Amino acid sequence: SNCPNLEEIHDVAFEKHLSNCTDWITGSPIKVLRNCTVESDIIPFQNITTLTTIDNMTWKYRNIGGKFYGCTGLETVTINITDQVTTAFIDGKGTFENCTSLREIDFTESDLSNLRQFDRMFYGDSSLTTIKNFKVTNPNATCGNKVLTECPINNTDGLYIGSQSSLDMFKLGEGSKITNFTDFEIATNVKDLSHLFENYQLITKDMSIP
Repeated sequence: SNCPNLEEIHDVAFEKHLSNCTDWITGSPIKVLRNCTVESDIIPFQNITTLTTIDNMTWKYRNIGGKFYGCTGLETVTINITDQVTTAFIDGKGTFENCTSLREIDFTESDLSNLRQFDRMFYGDSSLTTIKNFKVTNPNATCGNKVLTECPINNTDGLYIGSQSSLDMFKLGEGSKITNFTDFEIATNVKDLSHLFENYQLITKDMSIP
């Protein structure tokens, strides 16, 4: 903390044994986190308004819910979430909520097979146009219809939906800001597509669902 010229952090592992880290970044205008690994729930990233870039982050802790809430300057994210605790579920609720400058997020090779809850994951991200490699493979994953509220999505490369409940994220009605889907794959166990994109006013192109 209190490093007024520190703008980038590279190749740091935030390990499990860390403690008392609530003010670790206070007074430091961090803009870039690159090649960092997170193994602990104790590191707070919420409301770091100077942060603009998360590049090649590896997340090894099961709880990522709300961890980047309110990072209003954050623009791009590449992150690999790896399930290190196979007996527990991954909580993704509100992970990037109110990141109003976020334009693009790439989940790269993330293992989301134990993702159970991801409501409000991108809620209020009014600049978010691109979500890549978001693969909800858990057939028991749940969310509400506020995951993509205010998000002007037009690029969904690598999107995969593996649970019926997860389709609720697209039930936005007339309030939808989505203009296009470039990739949209649904698991064979997901049968009911009724009212899925009902009243989408801004869709500009035909789309296909494999």
